[in-house]
Amino acid sequence: AEDFPVISEAVFQTFSTDVKYLYLLCISVINGDLPVALHKQKMGPLCHSRWFTTASRVLRLYVSCTCDLPWLPRFANYVINVYFKTYLEIKKKNSISYGANHLLLELTNVQTHCSEEEKEVLFPVLQNNCFYAHPEAIFLSMLADPRKIIRERAIKTTH
Repeated sequence: AEDFPVISEAVFQTFSTDVKYLYLLCISVINGDLPVALHKQKMGPLCHSRWFTTASRVLRLYVSCTCDLPWLPRFANYVINVYFKTYLEIKKKNSISYGANHLLLELTNVQTHCSEEEKEVLFPVLQNNCFYAHPEAIFLSMLADPRKIIRERAIKTTH
């Protein structure tokens, strides 16, 4: 996870308690060291509609479990390298004009960090939720792209 996003203290302070905890857990897993204070910190209640609490529990289990659960490292990998990495990028660039870019990032992260077996499960789910793959969303992303050549290409396709 050498490309895991680094968040400034100012941005970190805007996060909810659950998101702060998950971010610190991700950094701890990446560094291979879970600080005692973080290990002792009480997690918020499990809330299935906010996936952060579930993801935090998975990472906490991953760093503290000595049992042989073959799914646990794979799930921890997904949380760090796909789910939370994509979430952080969305928080940094939260305009609708980045929607297609975020979808591409998530697809790239799945392609890069997940096994073939995991991709068989994840890609159909992503396909069902690909609102930002619609041509209008891609066009909007191209118009808002910081690179001039991409913006020019978007304008040329409308003529």
